[in-house]
Amino acid sequence: MPTLLRIKVEEHPHQLEWKNSQVPFICDGCKELGFGLCYQCPNKGCNFILHEECGIRRPPTFLPFLNTCNFQFHKKNPLEGTRVCDGCALDIRGFLYQCSSRPDPHDLHPSCANLPSAFSLS
Repeated sequence: MPTLLRIKVEEHPHQLEWKNSQVPFICDGCKELGFGLCYQCPNKGCNFILHEECGIRRPPTFLPFLNTCNFQFHKKNPLEGTRVCDGCALDIRGFLYQCSSRPDPHDLHPSCANLPSAFSLS
C-alpha cells in the first residue's frame, strides 16, 4: 500500500520521515515493538518514532468478528483500568482504537486494527 514520505503529527514538534529502521524500536505511539519501515524524526538527538499505523491512523479495516463496531482512535485509553487488545490479547499501553458502543468495549492496537481479514500460509 502506498504511504506518505513525510507526515506531521500533533504529538511531536518535528516532521517525521518514512524510513527503514535498521534496529528494532519501541513505537512512541502504541508503545509496542516495531521492525523495519516506520516514521522517524530526522533531527539528530531526537529518537521519536512511530509505526506506519500509528502515524497515518487509517480507520480499521473490516473485521468480520467485530462487524457491528464503529472504532474510534484514541491517544490513550479513555476508560479506567487496563485494556487488552481483542486482536492479539496483549495489554494496550498507548494509542488504540476502541468501540464503546457495547457494555464491554472492544479495543485494538493500531497495528492489529489494520491486519488483513485473511492470511495465506502458502
